[in-house]
Amino acid sequence: MDDTARARLAARNVRIAEGEVSQFDEGADRLRYVELADGRHHAVSHLAVAPRFNARLAGVTGLGVEVAELTLFGQVAGRHVVTDAQGATSVAGVYAAGNVTSLTETVIGSAAPGLKTAAALNLDLITEDTQRAIAARAVPDVPRRAPASGKGRRPGGDDEPAPETDGLPQDVAS
Repeated sequence: MDDTARARLAARNVRIAEGEVSQFDEGADRLRYVELADGRHHAVSHLAVAPRFNARLAGVTGLGVEVAELTLFGQVAGRHVVTDAQGATSVAGVYAAGNVTSLTETVIGSAAPGLKTAAALNLDLITEDTQRAIAARAVPDVPRRAPASGKGRRPGGDDEPAPETDGLPQDVAS
C-alpha cells in the first residue's frame, strides 16, 4: 500500500494491520477478531481483504508468451497475459482474450474483446492459407494471347513483360 492510500485511510480513522489472516472469529452476529499468521490478534468490526487475481497461465507460460503483473492502487493484484488490441500475444499465432488478459473484467466485458480476437485469429488463418495457395500455384509467367478486341493486351504490346502478379493470372491480380 502506498503512502497516499495510507494517508486516506488514516484520515478516516481506519487502522491497518498488514499480514496474512490465518483465522477469524465471529460472534453470534458479527466479526469479533482476526488472527494473523504471525500470531497477532486484532479486535475488528470490519475486515477488508485485497483479492489477488491470477489468470490460469499453466497452459500458456510454456509457449513463452509474455506475462505481466497487474498493479491496482499501488498493489500487485495478479498476473495476466500481455496482448495487443487484437488479442495477439508475444508469440506468433497465439491469441488470448477474456480474464486471462484483463483480470478485473466481467464476463460481458470480455465478450467484445473475445469477438475481436476471434476475428483477428480468423484473418491470420485465412492469410496463412492464402499464402500457401499462392506458393502452391506459383508457375512461370506464360504469355497469353490477347483477345481479338484488344482488351487484355499487355501495356506496350506483346514485347513488354507483364506486370508482376505474384504467380497469379493477370486478370486475378488486377
